[in-house]
Amino acid sequence: MKKKLDTYDTLYVYLGMKSERNIKVMEKKFDKLGVALKFLGKNLVEKYNNLITDEEMRKRFAEGLSIKKGRKFMKIISGTGVWGFVALGNGTHKNIPYVKGDTFKPASWASPAKHVRGNILDGTTNWYDWTGPNYLK
Repeated sequence: MKKKLDTYDTLYVYLGMKSERNIKVMEKKFDKLGVALKFLGKNLVEKYNNLITDEEMRKRFAEGLSIKKGRKFMKIISGTGVWGFVALGNGTHKNIPYVKGDTFKPASWASPAKHVRGNILDGTTNWYDWTGPNYLK
């Protein structure tokens, strides 16, 4: 079940944390992954705001970001579509190994594509845009 990110829940991480207390809880719960998800959310909104001047659209985009935690991946939802998937730990997906923080494009609403597009833990932003992780080159 998808929730809006107005309230903190252990299954959902609010990308635009409004209070310092919630940031500390998130960092404790998700360690570095929580901090990286916050950084990702901030950058998605920033990249969107660089292109769009309408304040109502900016607000709608920021409020439409949410996360749903699954068994192996966190699904990042943007509005009515899936932005991408972030690996919760190390493992394999379609016989390709991945590590914690690796990010995948969505293959469908429920599953990630085969190859890793980047890692949210490395702190770079050149491998994704507000529309989703970049295609392979």
